[in-house]
Amino acid sequence: MIRSHVAAIARAPDDDTLRRVCADELSAAGNPRGEFITLSLMPAPTKSQQAQRELLLSEHGGKWLAPLLELGAQSFHSKIDGVPFFERGFVAAAGLFGRSVENVSALLEREPIVKLRLTSGGVGPFRKAARAPELAQLRTLVLDGRHIEGSEDVLAAPLPLLEELVLRRTLEAIDAQAWASGTARPLIASFGVENLGSGVRPLGTSGALARVQVLSVRHVNEASVVAMAPGLGEGLHTLTLDEPDLTEAAMRALHPRLRGLSTFRCTSFPSAQQQRALDSSCIAYLIDAFSGGKLRVLDLQGMRAANWGALLNAPAMRNVVELNLGHGALSLDAARAISRSVHLGSLRVLDVRQTYDDEALGALRLPPSVQIERHRTEPWD
Repeated sequence: MIRSHVAAIARAPDDDTLRRVCADELSAAGNPRGEFITLSLMPAPTKSQQAQRELLLSEHGGKWLAPLLELGAQSFHSKIDGVPFFERGFVAAAGLFGRSVENVSALLEREPIVKLRLTSGGVGPFRKAARAPELAQLRTLVLDGRHIEGSEDVLAAPLPLLEELVLRRTLEAIDAQAWASGTARPLIASFGVENLGSGVRPLGTSGALARVQVLSVRHVNEASVVAMAPGLGEGLHTLTLDEPDLTEAAMRALHPRLRGLSTFRCTSFPSAQQQRALDSSCIAYLIDAFSGGKLRVLDLQGMRAANWGALLNAPAMRNVVELNLGHGALSLDAARAISRSVHLGSLRVLDVRQTYDDEALGALRLPPSVQIERHRTEPWD
């Protein structure tokens, strides 16, 4: 009975009316899943209603998940352990690993899943998955693992509703040119890549990134940035560079696309021996790129800078409402620059979590309107 509603719910995942219709039919048939869905959709359930929902889940959840687990379904967030969980009465996110990747069609027709992770499938399973018409209902697709030959077939499938695409450790094996020239390319709002390899180079010329609005890249070196930057479109408004190797050449390549950003995250989680740095040339490029005043969020956690004062006292900071200098980025110089800056009048949140420099923390002088996030985990003695 649920299957007859899955496609409609997946096409409109925010429409609870469709979920209630399914719940009513299940309840009328004496199926406890109907009551579970109804309770899950209540905006402010009482304690007794919450308890009843948990009771139904404990008594019947295993049975409801069993058909998915038989197909190899796992948690969307981890390929190591965990099972899919229910959101508003239904399973909305799941993962498949190894040969189970070929079960995409059977999985998506059982629950209105809109977030899917496919890990290390290999050629055969990925190509079988690519033929699943249910892929068209996805909003988020993650391709993970090293054995992903054939995953370009999944990317070439019709994905008209896709909003977020994340490629993890996969780029060398993906034909970006073939993907970009697909017949039913969606407007992909978010694109994430980890551990870029030689496969990043076609992205700069393939057109695959031209309409991306949110880009997240991890472990990116100078060559990858320079190769990728020409492919970024003017619609890019959020850029995250995690553990980057930002050189003058990399910043020069990125500079034209930084101008339109409202959110820029350049982050590192340094060990005691290594902390990534923004040198004077990088800071100069940032100041110039953000001079138009579009920047609202600046996240430089874990980074160090040659001259914090030049950046934090620049007019480019005038509309920044959130600044993150946690994980060791906040130095005494940075704290003094923040406190003296005349261009941080719009600041509302300063995140300095995991900062162990008490002198720097003590030097902060900000008005009460600024919320300072100070939480830190104390190191073992």
